[in-house]
Amino acid sequence: MLIAESAARRGELLLARLRVRLILILAAVQWLPGWDPLRRQVGLAACGVALALSWFMLRLVRRRFRPWMSFATAALDVTFVTASLAAFAWLGKPLWAVNNKLTFEVYLIAIAGAALRFDWRVCVFTGGLAVAEYATLVAVVAQRWALQDPALAPWEDGMFSWEVQIGRLVLLGAAAVISTAVVRRAEKLYVLSTTDRLTGLDNRGVFESRLAEEMVRAARYQHPFSVALVDIDWFKKLNDTKGHAEGDRRLCVVAQLLRRRLRGSDVAARHGGDEFALLLPETGPAEAMALLDDLRVAVASRVDPESSSPEEPLTCSAGLASWPDDAHSAKDLLAVADSRLYEAKRGGRDRVIGRAPGATGPADAVGGR
Repeated sequence: MLIAESAARRGELLLARLRVRLILILAAVQWLPGWDPLRRQVGLAACGVALALSWFMLRLVRRRFRPWMSFATAALDVTFVTASLAAFAWLGKPLWAVNNKLTFEVYLIAIAGAALRFDWRVCVFTGGLAVAEYATLVAVVAQRWALQDPALAPWEDGMFSWEVQIGRLVLLGAAAVISTAVVRRAEKLYVLSTTDRLTGLDNRGVFESRLAEEMVRAARYQHPFSVALVDIDWFKKLNDTKGHAEGDRRLCVVAQLLRRRLRGSDVAARHGGDEFALLLPETGPAEAMALLDDLRVAVASRVDPESSSPEEPLTCSAGLASWPDDAHSAKDLLAVADSRLYEAKRGGRDRVIGRAPGATGPADAVGGR
């Protein structure tokens, strides 16, 4: 299971900022005393191009993040390191390409940075690409040049050794394994911290975070969305008469129906007690009312072989509010939905209360017995 896309976007944005700072540090290192002029020229040229690309990637991620960008930027990071090493070979310094003790380590930074993207697939991809590209570079350089030739002396970075190169490849692979393990562990911790353990739905914190994001998106693009609060009818009485185990079971039944009936873009969360909160992006009042009434009917008409008594039906009530018709802030939307939920309770339960598009009078109701 992948961590939410919003977390991946924040990780990619953080990595984009760190990339710019790291390149500036690497450019400053080139000016240390005793640095070979050719190394300095190649290093500064690489840093200049990398800085321009990094600024572009930073702006791109800020403007509109897409999951594929994580793979693209990871490939660019690794390939740029390979290209920098290949430049030394192209300039007639093959040993600098395969024995480099500064540029090679940037591979490890790229693999470590992949963990910030919160997607284990990107970690595997980054490590695998680094191993493949560096192995290809070493093979090509070893075939093209006689690396033990005395003409290549002095060997500033040491003589060529296959044992050392294999060790480097193993090091890259190990870094990828560790990076992947870190992300997988983070995913498990994320699930534990954002999921309601009883129902398996998102918890209240996730709902509020997604609602805040949807408010920003809706204001920017002027797309409507709706929120709903759904409550199981007579839940306290059920707990008092049948016990909390039966109450928990019925909570799980409703949660399962929510997962089945809602769309992939919708958010369903346990808001507290027997109350569920729904976020319905790109959904106006009429469409939201139809969706909530379909859910209400599904709850009321379900066949429950585990019910202790057929005379104890399971029903729910819901209050619905839509942006921008009902309110212009997340707090006010939830307040409207909450007041309509209690209006549904007072009106007899097993119903949905919302407002028809453009209506200015009392809220509309569907359902009820």
